[in-house]
Amino acid sequence: MLHRAAAACVLFAACGAADGVLRESRPFVDEPYPVLDTALGERFVREEFVTADGVHVPFRLLSPRGDAPEPRPLVVVLHGSGAIGADNEKQLGPFARAWASPAVADAFPAFVAVPQVAARSADYAPWRDGDLASRPGPSLSSLLALVDALRTREGVDGSRVYLVGVSMGGSAALAAATLRPDAFAGLVVFGAIAPPRDLAAAALRTPVWFEHGDADAENPIGSVRAWAKVLAAHGASPRFVEYTGMDHRVSAAALLAHDWRVWLFAQRR
Repeated sequence: MLHRAAAACVLFAACGAADGVLRESRPFVDEPYPVLDTALGERFVREEFVTADGVHVPFRLLSPRGDAPEPRPLVVVLHGSGAIGADNEKQLGPFARAWASPAVADAFPAFVAVPQVAARSADYAPWRDGDLASRPGPSLSSLLALVDALRTREGVDGSRVYLVGVSMGGSAALAAATLRPDAFAGLVVFGAIAPPRDLAAAALRTPVWFEHGDADAENPIGSVRAWAKVLAAHGASPRFVEYTGMDHRVSAAALLAHDWRVWLFAQRR
């Protein structure tokens, strides 16, 4: 699988456009998600965090197996709008459970936190050029407080705290990078809406890997394309995987993929 990651790096280098974005186009293959045993969810321990102002944030936590000789990364997986609630269940879908599958857990040992929010973590509104833009939702501050608490836990490598977000969660991850430019070692966002472009410069210190379908009608690709270009224009090197013909989803191939995880785990503050 490391050979696959190396090949991806070659593809990114080959596909880097004049705008500085390290871009790769992949054909969309409409296939079912890999079958993941629902028992994998049992490896995520139920916990709850209470903010200083009394907001309850339920979350699940996957810990690396065995004795870790050194601190491990913290990956915070931010869910989409379909998992909003307070049951501490709905956010633990296939994308989150994939981190507990042997193919991923053995290759990428980490603390993986999967919080659930009771209100949106990102909201959307039209921007001045007609594209949508996102802004922090009412729950984002609580998520940031949770991350601050988790980064101080025993065994967590505070220099390798990552956000991985899907749809609304990806939008929230980008907003978090603008609000806390020194907090995160890297982001991977799937199907997101980016904040207004004039905020991109605030996130320059946070490496980003985007994945998005060019046929996404729910969260159109335009805002993240533009965001990536602004980052590159300011000297950053965003990665962008664009799926030809894919609608609003995470591709089945990405669920257990090593390429974006290898890249993410190489980032360090």
